Amino acid sequence: MKKVIITGVGGFIGKSICLRLLRSNVTVIGIDVDDSRVKDLFEFSNFSFKQASFSEYDQLEKIIKDRDVDVLYHFALKGGLLANAINDVDMQLENAKYTVMILKKAIEMSVKKFVFIGTANQFEVQQIAYNEDVIPRNTCIYAASKLASEMMCKVIANQHEIIICSALCAMVYGEGNYSMQLPNVVMKQIIEGAEPRLIDGNSQYDMVYIHNLTKALSLIGEQGENNTSYYIGSHSNDLLTFKELWTEIRNIINPDIKLGFGEFKDSFSMDYSKINCNKLYEELGYRPEYSLQESVNNSVEWIKNNLMEDK
Repeated sequence: MKKVIITGVGGFIGKSICLRLLRSNVTVIGIDVDDSRVKDLFEFSNFSFKQASFSEYDQLEKIIKDRDVDVLYHFALKGGLLANAINDVDMQLENAKYTVMILKKAIEMSVKKFVFIGTANQFEVQQIAYNEDVIPRNTCIYAASKLASEMMCKVIANQHEIIICSALCAMVYGEGNYSMQLPNVVMKQIIEGAEPRLIDGNSQYDMVYIHNLTKALSLIGEQGENNTSYYIGSHSNDLLTFKELWTEIRNIINPDIKLGFGEFKDSFSMDYSKINCNKLYEELGYRPEYSLQESVNNSVEWIKNNLMEDK
C-alpha cells in the first residue's frame, strides 16, 4: 500500500488513520470540506489535501488526477455522528447516495481497493429487522443506511475490477475525539467525581480504542480480502457486559466513584455470539497495540487536557 485517498480526513478516525499511514511513509491524499482540522498534517511531505464538499464528489476524478491509488478509505459523513444527524432519515439517505457516488468515482479513477467504513450496529439491524418483539432504537436509522450502503457498494464493486472490504466498527474512543458520545461523557463524569447515570447494562457491549482501530484499518487496506466485512472491536474472546466493562474502566480512573446503573432502560439488543469478532485475528493476524488500561489512561489524559473546563 503506497498511495491512498481518505475522505473525511479532518474527522476523528480519518485524521488518526491518516497520521498512522503518513508515519509509515504511505502517500495520502486527504479530502474534506476545508483544511481547518488538518493544517498540522502539511508538515508531512507525503500528504496533500483536496477541498471538496459532498456536492462536489461527482467531480472527484477531476479534483484528483492520480490514477495509481491503491486504497480509498471513505470516512466522510454528512452531519457526522451528532444525535440529530444520525436520527435524520433524509440526511442518512444522502450519506448512502454519496457513499455509492464515491465508490463509482473510485472505479473511474482505477483505484484498486475501496474500504467501506461502517458500524457494528449494522449487525443489530440485521438481527432485529424481522423480530416483532424488538422496537428499533433511533440509532438504527444510521445503521440501516450504512447496511444499505454497504450492500449497494458490494454489488457495484463486484461488477467492476475493484476490491471492496468493510470495516464495521464498535464505539470508538480515544485521543482526538471531541464528540460527546458515551465514552467521553462517562469518562469525563468519572474524572470530575460525578456519578454517571447509565443503563442496566446486563447485555454484552464493546468499544475500540482509536489506535487499535487504525492498526486494524491499516491491515484491512493492505491485506483485506475482497467482499469481506471485518468487525473491529476490543477483540476479546469473552466480551464483557456493559456493566462489567464500565466497572473496569471506573476502577482504572477512580474506583471510589459510584456508577448509576439502571437509571435508563437498556434498549440495546445485539447478539454478539452471531458475529465473528475474531476475523481480524484469524485472517489478517491482527493484535491490538494497547491494553484496556493503557487505552483508558491515554484517553483520560487527553480528556483532561482538551475537554475539561479547568484544563
